[in-house]
Amino acid sequence: MAMPRRGSRLITVDGTGFRWRVRNKPTYCQGNDWSPLTFAAERAEKPGDVLVVSLPCARPDN
Repeated sequence: MAMPRRGSRLITVDGTGFRWRVRNKPTYCQGNDWSPLTFAAERAEKPGDVLVVSLPCARPDN
């Protein structure tokens, strides 16, 4: 399933375009700083394969 285009941002890495999006509202665990920041990314040219990325830091809006 492809990500919605609304609310996502474009980034280019090594000449390949990606679309990424962070969830608008943090989950309960993310809001309490118990789990790391996660976001979804997919290739801009071939939407459909979504990669979920987890970073070793908290959400900046906590």
